[in-house]
Amino acid sequence: LDTQLKRLPHCGAKLRFTENHDQPRTMKRFEGDETRFLAWSAFMAFLPGAHLVYAGQEAGSDHLPSLFDLDPVQWCPPDEDSVSQCDPGYGFPYSVFFSKLNTIKLEVAELTHRSPGTRFAVMDAIPCLTAIWRGGNKAESYLLLARLDDSLGASLPVPLKDGQYFNLLEDTQDGGAMPVQVSDGKMDLSYPCIVVAKASQLKLGRMSPKVGWIEATNAEGSEASPDGAADGLLAGA
Repeated sequence: LDTQLKRLPHCGAKLRFTENHDQPRTMKRFEGDETRFLAWSAFMAFLPGAHLVYAGQEAGSDHLPSLFDLDPVQWCPPDEDSVSQCDPGYGFPYSVFFSKLNTIKLEVAELTHRSPGTRFAVMDAIPCLTAIWRGGNKAESYLLLARLDDSLGASLPVPLKDGQYFNLLEDTQDGGAMPVQVSDGKMDLSYPCIVVAKASQLKLGRMSPKVGWIEATNAEGSEASPDGAADGLLAGA
């Protein structure tokens, strides 16, 4: 990330993705490990820049389609004739997850527009990937915690003060954001990735970024335009 920041123009937009037509699917590379699939997908979407979901990724496909022959994504079980006949939970098991990521992406873009000086930083990688978007007035923040390895256990130290937060990537049965608790500086990260956001009540502890703060402004230093922000055109991407 540091290298990218030095090479890209300040007003550039980096395209972020975990899958494309030239590389094996992440489900293939991770040998079906859902934890790493979700964690890395969330982290790449959370980074500054535009986010790409490669066709079939929302189905958890592990097959890299041909570029030159008809090779459609297998959305349904082989014995089904069409997507409409699929069990809704089968054909697109991660569509809700990616939809939530896109919603967060738009909310962050709106934050950069209304709060000049909004910045991004990667805080840590071990024991979990930790990144933050922080509004210019420090009153609004989005914090991502992504667990990369099941062997680390579920209860991990996080850069948050004790209290209750809400995971924007996971729903309760009634459709609300799933509450998560920080106790003694640790959070139960049983779900692979968590994004928490609050206004002035967000209780951030002392944080020292591993990748320096990136300010989401354009080359002239003015705030990002709403149209550009909606397209993921965040400076420093």
